[in-house]
Amino acid sequence: MRLTVTIPEPGINVTRNDHRPWYEKWREVVRAHDQIAEVYAGRVPGVGNVEVDERVTRFCSECHDMRDWLVGDLANLPGVTASAIVARATSSPRLQVSSAVANSHKHHTRKAGTTTARIRSTDMAPQGARVTIEIDWASQSATNVDALDLANDCLASWRQFFGSNGIVEP
Repeated sequence: MRLTVTIPEPGINVTRNDHRPWYEKWREVVRAHDQIAEVYAGRVPGVGNVEVDERVTRFCSECHDMRDWLVGDLANLPGVTASAIVARATSSPRLQVSSAVANSHKHHTRKAGTTTARIRSTDMAPQGARVTIEIDWASQSATNVDALDLANDCLASWRQFFGSNGIVEP
């Protein structure tokens, strides 16, 4: 007699705490940055322009939300004030552009006088993708920035803020 036992593959259940620490959002910002860097380096075969654009938009949205997550978790950021966080987000030109991309994506039409920014073009090649973001596209003074350069600068801006405020990056 032969007996066969089949054991199912084990699974995992992750339950989050009620508290939502700021570093959860920071990890999403870094992950979204890394996903842009992957397509720029050509390490994601078969990815199309729509996916590349979604990665850029996601980074900008996650980066834009970082301010709210830091403000919402001041209890875990001793010595850091909400006004210092808001000042960083509003004084950093690159963080402003990232927020403009997020808000321009979220809202069809922005209020007059607010910065607009969107993906203007996405170049796809075997060696990798390149995305151009156009700032204030409807004006005579429209300017362009590369999406990965923007993402790098945004990370650097937040990291500089962390360092100057004694925040240890997870």
